[in-house]
Order: sequence, then C-alpha cells, then structure tokens
Amino acid sequence: MKRILTLLLSLPLLLTAQSIDVLASLRGADGKLMDGAAGSWEKTGETVKFTKTNSTGYIIYAGVSRFDPKIEPGKFYKASAEFEISGNASGALMISMPGGKRRPFPIKKLDKSGKAVINFTARPDEKQVHFHAVIKGQGEVTLKSMTLKKIDPDNVNLLDSINGSASNKEGAEGKAVFSNGKLVINKTNAAGYILFGGNHKNDLPIVPGQNYQVTANLEISGNASGALMISMPGSKRRPFPIKKIDKSGAAVINFTARPDENKLRIHIVARGQGKVSCDSVTLKNFSAASDSGSLLVGMGDKVAFLGDSITQAGNRSAGYINLVVSGFEANGINITKIPAGVSGNKSNQMLARLKTSVLDKNPQVMVLSCGVNDVWHGARGVKLEDYKRNITAIVDQTRAAGIKVVILTATMIREDANNDFNTKLAAYNDFLRRLAKEKACVLVDLNREMQQEIAAFKAKYGNMNNILTVDGVHMNVAGNMMMAKNILKGFGFNEQQIANAQKKWLELQFPLNDNIYLTVDDYCRLTRQAAENGKTFPEYVSELLKNAIR
Repeated sequence: MKRILTLLLSLPLLLTAQSIDVLASLRGADGKLMDGAAGSWEKTGETVKFTKTNSTGYIIYAGVSRFDPKIEPGKFYKASAEFEISGNASGALMISMPGGKRRPFPIKKLDKSGKAVINFTARPDEKQVHFHAVIKGQGEVTLKSMTLKKIDPDNVNLLDSINGSASNKEGAEGKAVFSNGKLVINKTNAAGYILFGGNHKNDLPIVPGQNYQVTANLEISGNASGALMISMPGSKRRPFPIKKIDKSGAAVINFTARPDENKLRIHIVARGQGKVSCDSVTLKNFSAASDSGSLLVGMGDKVAFLGDSITQAGNRSAGYINLVVSGFEANGINITKIPAGVSGNKSNQMLARLKTSVLDKNPQVMVLSCGVNDVWHGARGVKLEDYKRNITAIVDQTRAAGIKVVILTATMIREDANNDFNTKLAAYNDFLRRLAKEKACVLVDLNREMQQEIAAFKAKYGNMNNILTVDGVHMNVAGNMMMAKNILKGFGFNEQQIANAQKKWLELQFPLNDNIYLTVDDYCRLTRQAAENGKTFPEYVSELLKNAIR
C-alpha cells in the first residue's frame, strides 16, 4: 500500500502506511544558521527554498521531535529527500533516532540536483526517526520532498548501507573501492585474501530462531574467486558461514539464527588474482511472514517420517517426503529427511522399531503416519484400544527424547468415505485428534483434507476412482502433493511459502515407467485433460500412446 498518511494536528505521526510524506507532515519546522552561516529560507507550498549567501557553516532544517514518524525495530526503511541545487551549494539528508544510541547519524550529501537516499534497518533501541535537511556552500537549494517508506527487505540492497572497510590479509595485494553503490575489489596477486566487511555501526538485527537467506551478487574475472561470509557478533558460532564461487553469479547462505545471535555482519572476500565486484547484497527473513510467527522446523534440522507403505513410497522422487523437503528448499531452508516408512507396518510394529528407526537418529521433529493398516488388515489389524496404547507410547517416548511430534490423521481406505473401512477408521482418527490436543502435538488432518479434495473433484468431473491414489490407498502424484501441502501448513508455512513450494514441485520429474519421465506440471495438465474426457489418468495416457503409434 502506497499512500500519503494524513495527520491529526494534535497527534504524533504513526507509521501505519508504507509511504509517508514527511515534508508535508513536519510540524513547527524551522531552520538554524550554524557555524557562521549566512542566508535565509522560506516555505512556499510544498517546498522549502534555502538561499545561502556565504560558504562557511551550514543551514539545518527540521521539524519538532514529538511529531517524528514511528519506526519498528528490525524493519527496513528508505528515507529520501529530493533537492534542486544551483551555484556552489550542496544539500544533504540526515536522519537521527531520538533516544537511540546510533552515532554518527546516517547522512547522504548531494552536490547536484537529485534525490538523496538512506536505507536503514531500525535497531532495537530505535522507535522514531527525525529528518534534517542540511545546506552547505553558497547558492540556492530547494527541498522538494522528504519521504519515509517501510519496504520489503527483499528489495533492500544492503551493500548501500554496509559502509565498511577493506583489509588485506596474509600478503594479499590490491585494493577495494566502493563507489556509486558498487564494490570493486582488484586483487593484483594470488597470495592471501582481501576482506571487505561492515562494522558494529551497521550490523543488522536478526531474531533468534528465525530463518534467513543472505545473497550477494558477485561478478568475477581473471583467476579470482569471490565469497560471501557472514558473522554474528557476540555469538559462539565458529566457523562463520561462507559461500565461495569461482564464476560470476549469486553466492547464497541460508541460516537459522541461534539463541545467542541477534546481530548479523556481512563480508565480501576476494581470493586469487583478478577482479571481484558486488552490486547487491540482500537479506530475506523466511520466518517473519509465517502465520505462526516462526516455523516448527529450522535450517539444518532433521525430520523423521515414521509410517507404513504410504510413507515408504513417500520417499520416491515425487513422494510426499521429498515434496516436503523441496518445499523447504523453495523457501531457502535446508532440512535433512529421515525416511522411516516400512510397508505393512501397524502401530505395534512402529512402536517396536521406534528407537532404531527414529530416536537413535536424533531428529528435531518426527512426523507420524499410522492407522491405515491397523484397520485395513481386518483380523490381522490392531484393535482400537491397543492402537491407542501403541500410539500414546510412540508419542510419549518421542517427546521424552526432546523431539517435536506432528501427528497425521490416517488417510482414506479407498476413495469412498462411507465404506466399512472408513467408517471404522473414523474412531481411530478421532483418537488422534484428541491425543494431539492432549499432548500439545501439531495435528495435520489429512483424512479431512483428502475427503474434501475428492468430493470437490467428483462434484466437478463426476464419480471417478483413483483421484488421489493409484489403488484406493497408496498415493499418486496428486495425493502426495495433497499430503505435502498440508504437512507444510502444519509446520507453519503461510500462503506465499506454500505457493513457492508448489511452483518448485511443478518442475520436479518422476518416472512414469522405466523409460518415460514426466514433470509434475505435465502430470497435473494430463490429469485435468483426462478428467475432462471422463477418464482416469492411466486410461487417458494409454489412449494417447495408442493413438501416437497408430
């Protein structure tokens, strides 16, 4: 939302919009002649014109502090001022944070007409921002606008605000020049390395437990290599994360902030002999937009998937386990999977192998899928009371080991919600819902979601079989996507993160048989075409192949 915020004259300025016209909102604004400056100023309409009649000192113009815009610690902002300059004068935008500890204050000077821009991240002690226009030299300067925008951090080039310095290490020769928003490191020998980095004055605030991605766009020539390195001042993390590249491209580091990490410092490293240039560094927070505030799974976590044949098949190329993993990757988070599905397993067998299959591997999270075989196997299945004891023991032992538990309700047994199997299964799933609430576990109600998707499909295309399964029980590609999408929601993914995952899924390939591979996108399009022709996916593909060889 980009709109001008209208102020009530008696109230301080609240940052409730994405863009604020600060110049129009300044209350009690006035100028001061400093250090022997001579001149005058006047406000005409929406602009302020300054006439400086000598070259000493400066004129400073600002409003009253109690009307300063409010800012939120940890958020990204863009302050800008547009100047029209003539003669030998210069204009500058300066911002200060009343009550904050930041020194010196950020300032951007212009010698020619244009826009002065300051990008900054509000620090924990900064709640408001105070705007100043500074006029030096001799001539005329017109302040045409002052604005403050709260902006998407993905669009912030942090390189503009690093303001760091370069140092030559271990016999390295060469120099680094930072000019016009671009860093160029010219390394003239092969020894050592040149390190360019920020300092404590421009460290970026980060939040422990949240997931981040830092990206540096590097251009490399000669025999040089470039690297992005990050450090967390005050933390115990060693070595620092680093990503090295030998060819031009993006260096990317994904990380989860640890409990002792609340600051981030960015460094660019040049090795070898040649030139390394960087024109942008960006930081993304993948947790900040999550509906739950933070994800259940963090960078580098291990996730175990305990289950039966549905879970065993979920570890295939387009199976739900690999879709979950790629969904995290699509949002900049790398996790390690622990597939623990065994065909035919019931709750008693999963309990018996829980230690070796899951606990001994020390995951941070376990996803439990159990119940289909306990009902489907009939007399060889597991009675409800025994199932309750087995599942409760699995959950209790897992939680006692410090592992978070995600419980999936058992998926349908054949795609008819009213058959005898599904009628019996309902009591097992009702128990899982109660247990998840009692034990404070995450519940992903796959059975409910599966019934809704099948009902919607049948309402649109008619009464068909194998909509989400290949045989009424085991998932096809659409069924695996249904499972993965809802598991990701259970982990805390928001709509945008789900959309990122689904976009990546469409690019994945899986074998139709030993020689034919499809992308998930191909499968989805063929499935729709099949349904529109009143056929199942296998029927439709078989017909296409027969027609192709005739």
